Amino acid sequence: MEEEKRKAIRIEKSLVALYSKDEKTWDMTHVRNISETGMQLTTMYSLSQDENLIFLVKIPFQPFEWIELQGKVVESTELKTVFEESVAGTQVTRIKFVNLKEEQKNLIREYVDWFLEKEGL
Repeated sequence: MEEEKRKAIRIEKSLVALYSKDEKTWDMTHVRNISETGMQLTTMYSLSQDENLIFLVKIPFQPFEWIELQGKVVESTELKTVFEESVAGTQVTRIKFVNLKEEQKNLIREYVDWFLEKEGL
């Protein structure tokens, strides 16, 4: 079994999100997994490593508010099916959070803990 390298527990839970490079145009997506240090999401195009993005993410604890996060692209690779076929124009993008405020980190941690407890994990 491969040793876990992540610094925080990451949960596989789909969340609604928006992302932008400039806060002028936003693309909608879904978060594939999230932790207090980063997340993985699908994007409509490939993003460059170290590219800075702004995110608005819906956390079920606050269904009427968006949590704003900043992140840096770690990797953006083409999404493939189990048969190794490309999924037209879709990328899987890994993000590392930057400039995360303590209340944002705590909100994500609380959500992860709540989800794990709910799932009995």
